This record gives sequence, C-alpha cells and structure tokens, in this order.
Amino acid sequence: MSPKSQLMLASIAFAVLWSAAMAWWMVDKDTPEMAILIAMGPMVGIAWYFGMKFVSQRLLGRHLD
Repeated sequence: MSPKSQLMLASIAFAVLWSAAMAWWMVDKDTPEMAILIAMGPMVGIAWYFGMKFVSQRLLGRHLD
C-alpha cells in the first residue's frame, strides 16, 4: 500500500472517529446541530489529510507520490 493511500485511509478514519466522538459528546441531540456535525466530519478529514501531507513533505522531507 502506498503512503498516499495510507494517508487517505487514515484521514477517513479520523473523520469518522471525530464525528462519532463529537456526536457522543454532544448533550442536546438537536437536528440542526447534528446536520452541522455531519457536514463538518468530511471537512475535518480533508483538513487532516492536507495537514499531514504538509507535515510529511515540508517538515519531514518525505514525498507521497
């Protein structure tokens, strides 16, 4: 498995776990709050992907080709 596909799978797993943890932590399960939470899950995964890509390429000197 290539490093790029490993990073993609890790970012998907992070987005799912983050969304599940935020849903579990939320006290009031209102519909608008859950909709925002569901919309933020993929955004957090994308931010994790690009953040880790930046760290590995710029700070660690590894290329994910």
